[in-house]
Amino acid sequence: MNPVTRAGALLAALTLLTVLTGCGVRPTGVVQAGEAPVGVATGPMLYFLGEGNVTTAAPRVTGRLGTVADALTLLFAGQDPEELASGLNTALPPVTPVLEQPDADVMIVRVPLNTVFLSRPALDQIACTAIAARVMAGAGAGLRVTVFGKNGLAAEDVACSLMKS
Repeated sequence: MNPVTRAGALLAALTLLTVLTGCGVRPTGVVQAGEAPVGVATGPMLYFLGEGNVTTAAPRVTGRLGTVADALTLLFAGQDPEELASGLNTALPPVTPVLEQPDADVMIVRVPLNTVFLSRPALDQIACTAIAARVMAGAGAGLRVTVFGKNGLAAEDVACSLMKS
């Protein structure tokens, strides 16, 4: 056998050996590891009103990202002392919202007040906070929010004016 043929045969044998043995990784079954992580952020992004009623992002340090419901509860609770000191305001009353369909493309938020009294900036605060919480947890774009009030009326298909859909 000449040197070129011998080198070709050796290369073919090594390739076959590599394919047959793999990388030494053995297949395993499904490994249960508990709940999926909610996020790695230090807290949710809440949206308050800055100068001129412009919706402004304010990161709230809570030690964990939390859920969309957690973020909305914090939003409706109002500003913390640091947010107040920086001049952030809210158009939302201190009520407890209820989130439905948190994993759908259109999340439903129910509030115990008449939606007629929710201004466009208030709706923007709700939509931006809910959508940001979903996006920070890994959801894609194109999310919307519908806000239902105790009067049965809804502000439907609300998008965050700060985020491209």
